[in-house]
Amino acid sequence: MTVDALWKKTMLEIKADPEILALIDWDNIKNFFDQALETLEEITKKLNDYLEQKRQVFPWFYFLADTDLLLILA
Repeated sequence: MTVDALWKKTMLEIKADPEILALIDWDNIKNFFDQALETLEEITKKLNDYLEQKRQVFPWFYFLADTDLLLILA
């Protein structure tokens, strides 16, 4: 949710002022996006670990793409 909020805020600011140089004035914008990237990488790793756990229990899941497996598990 934090990453999504940051992205939406950034896009609204860009829409209001399309000049990319206006983003330079934001304090620590690079740090915010670096932290968002780390969060997304952690989420991806945990999701992959979860899918691998399910595939070990049900080997036929190895034949499914991640998106298809998520649909089945949902």
